Amino acid sequence: MEPTALMPLKVTGISTPRAFSITYRNAPVYAMTARAWIDSNSMSNPIRAYFEKRWAERKEPLWWCAVTFKTVRSPKTIRSSMNRRMRFAFIESLRKRGYAKDGNRLPGAEPGPPLTGTVQFLGLETLLTTKMDDLVAQMDRALQGIIDNKRPSPRSPKPQKPGKQHWGKVAWGRAASEEAK
Repeated sequence: MEPTALMPLKVTGISTPRAFSITYRNAPVYAMTARAWIDSNSMSNPIRAYFEKRWAERKEPLWWCAVTFKTVRSPKTIRSSMNRRMRFAFIESLRKRGYAKDGNRLPGAEPGPPLTGTVQFLGLETLLTTKMDDLVAQMDRALQGIIDNKRPSPRSPKPQKPGKQHWGKVAWGRAASEEAK
């Protein structure tokens, strides 16, 4: 799994101030919070193997989380409440579209493929004053963006400019240019 593969998802049609930003990838990848945990814990940490095994065995088609960082200058209890509101709004949007919170279709919903990928919602300062109805409407638009997004899972390699394929042979200053002669 690529730990830094989540990319910002452009969501259109939100007229009120955005309450959250969203990153998405149409593949299972580590969220930013998991990446921070992986980077801060050594390979010899006894819990690390347990978490890596849990991530490897996940079968849900849609991985998602809601996080509010300390950049929103509020106490932890307020940030937790913001996360809870985002989770509630996203689950409500999923339910309205016929999806369970794991991305599978609900029983009785119209048939279709499950939602796949990894989504991370990042709470913004405006979430503090956003009404729940507006938040659910924003989540509806975000969910529509996830459904419409057909971003390929593997990154396609960018074509490189001629002469820059090999790091050792690129002319990096005087020594490299003398070596080329």
